[in-house]
Amino acid sequence: VFVLYDGLKIDGAHGSYTLIQELGRGAIGHVWKATREFMRVEEEVAIKFLQPKPEFFEETKLVDIRERFRREAQRGPKLQHDSIVKYFETGEHAKVP
Repeated sequence: VFVLYDGLKIDGAHGSYTLIQELGRGAIGHVWKATREFMRVEEEVAIKFLQPKPEFFEETKLVDIRERFRREAQRGPKLQHDSIVKYFETGEHAKVP
């Protein structure tokens, strides 16, 4: 688990992201408002980090959670609707999806 904080910069394959503020957290992760700069264009985005609560730290549960998170990231870009966010990229930061 790593520490997320306002102003944290994360380099991705499709831009550089700067965290602005936490929007929410659930049982397995956090969603942050951020800006993405790509090809000199800056836009507001949301970033979801996998950070399970301690009750999910059992190894079998962590494997299941990581797999579910990866499936969501693979399927998300295939969905297109005004109420569904657009995916730019998926990856890991500090070995966390």
